[in-house]
Amino acid sequence: MQAVDGLPFLLSEGMRVWFVPPGSRGPRQARVLAVSPLGGETWEVRFEGVEDASAAEELAGSWCLAAKADLPRDLERDDAPVGLEGWRVEDRRLGDLGRVAQVINGPQSLLRVEGPQGEVLIPAVEEFIREIDEEGQVVHVAVPEGLVGLNDPKAGE
Repeated sequence: MQAVDGLPFLLSEGMRVWFVPPGSRGPRQARVLAVSPLGGETWEVRFEGVEDASAAEELAGSWCLAAKADLPRDLERDDAPVGLEGWRVEDRRLGDLGRVAQVINGPQSLLRVEGPQGEVLIPAVEEFIREIDEEGQVVHVAVPEGLVGLNDPKAGE
């Protein structure tokens, strides 16, 4: 699933959405059960009542509409990281993770880092981002065990 070009991805767990146009056999509405980034601007979303691939295919090409009350109140967030593209990212345990390729802003901002470990999506939260060295253009992080390599398709082999 992807956001409309130029807009942030806004679906979050617990949100009720309506599918437009509704499919002939698929659900007309559902609750979001889980949202997971797949990389870039693509997300995996699990909906209540959509249990298998054929049910998911019924929704292909649909738009997800949500009530305005369910959307984040401040889409222009003051705490969203900006201007970090190209900065080095250093983990306290693993060392060099690469460079910030993209800042993905949404209900949960993410740093998309590309480097020797592959692509790493780091939630932009205080628990993970320990320090931002503006002079050296380095983001110091402490990522939890298992986060690096999570998006590597070879990791499951």
